[in-house]
Formats: sequence, C-alpha cells, structure tokens
Amino acid sequence: MDDSYALVPGSRFSVHHGRGNSTEGTLKGVSVMGGITALVFELDDGTVRYINQLQVEYMDRIGEPPAEEEPPKSFGNVYYG
Repeated sequence: MDDSYALVPGSRFSVHHGRGNSTEGTLKGVSVMGGITALVFELDDGTVRYINQLQVEYMDRIGEPPAEEEPPKSFGNVYYG
C-alpha cells in the first residue's frame, strides 16, 4: 500500500456499519441520500449499495484500485469556434 489515505474509487473495502453489519465491495464514489452523504459500493454480485456515512463504524481497505491506464490521445476531435 502507498502512503495515501484517501477514499479512492476502485479500491476494495470491508465496511462495518450499524449493529454489526458489514459490507465488502468496490468503492464507486459518494452520493447524496436526502440531506446525508452516502458511500456507494458495488458488491461482487453486481448490487450497488449505498451506506449512510453516519452508520460507518470503521472501514478496512483490502484492495488497491486498478492501475490507471493512459487515455488514448485523439488529435482529430479539435473544435475551433
């Protein structure tokens, strides 16, 4: 693991939340549920789960995000106006 402590989309986490429940999945990002921020995870079966940030007791990072690939360069899509 590196020395960054950010919640990076694509990382795998085990999230322990509310009354001993736990969720393991890939972090997709954050979203808003009403007026509260939620962490969004994709589970191994494809389910997308929103976890209220106030319910998170602790999180274990169990996997790194995939290495970023350099985006392909496209020189033909330039618009001058």
